[in-house]
Amino acid sequence: LVLGSANWASTAFPLAAPGEFRKGNREWVVRVDERRVAEFFIELFWADWNLPESAADATIAVMEETGARGILVPARLSLPDNHRIFEPLAIADDDADVLPLLSPDNYYHETLRLVGTAKRSIGIEQQYILGTSSHVADLLQAVKARADDGVDVRIIASPAFRRAGVDNWERTVASLKAVGLDDRLRALNLEVFTHCHNKGVVIDREAVIVSSTNWSGNSLDAAREAGLLIRSPRIAGYFADALDNDFETGWATADVADALATLASAALFDEEGYLPLPAADVAV
Repeated sequence: LVLGSANWASTAFPLAAPGEFRKGNREWVVRVDERRVAEFFIELFWADWNLPESAADATIAVMEETGARGILVPARLSLPDNHRIFEPLAIADDDADVLPLLSPDNYYHETLRLVGTAKRSIGIEQQYILGTSSHVADLLQAVKARADDGVDVRIIASPAFRRAGVDNWERTVASLKAVGLDDRLRALNLEVFTHCHNKGVVIDREAVIVSSTNWSGNSLDAAREAGLLIRSPRIAGYFADALDNDFETGWATADVADALATLASAALFDEEGYLPLPAADVAV
């Protein structure tokens, strides 16, 4: 089984030679070589494949094209001195407990339960957090309750693909501010990454969620999403280290606008300062 946050797009899997760094998204992906786990997801695939057709299919078929176009994004100009490149972790951990998490089936309830068990730390890395959904609001309240009890909370989101008006970065800031968690938020450093497309949660460096589920109403309640809750200090610690590095090299909320302007301006004067992204890669 292979699953995680990544789409099959060049931003998720940038082509690079061994040992070479290429700018792309922050994604978390796992491969699990275990027959029972793979068979569960095979059954899920065929159950979804064999769902009967409905009148909704016709509605989907006549939807207009969105007109999405490719864009240019700043290429990597420099790397922060404290940025760490994480090599894949390969382990044989027979003691790991693995629980499939599906949206809209059980992701919300299991994640809410897991957050409530946090004693030392909570790490959340999401492309956005939209608290207008009641289920997302519940998750944020659970995180806030643990923070109020002294649990170290670190939250990372994406300031990429800014749009006119109120965009998802601004909605994320507002959602966290509404529950008093905005001081725990940092933006992913876009000098290093194209986008934070991750949907990860780490609790106490002992349990980690690797999934495709965003913290939004649609993703939690209406979309087919899939992931794993893995209980293993070695695996959770690996992802926690990556999240901590992203947090420590990230941008403070107040600095995002200036950081983006500086990055864009610097790229203008570099011959290879911008990367072209096709429309399929821009879709989030």
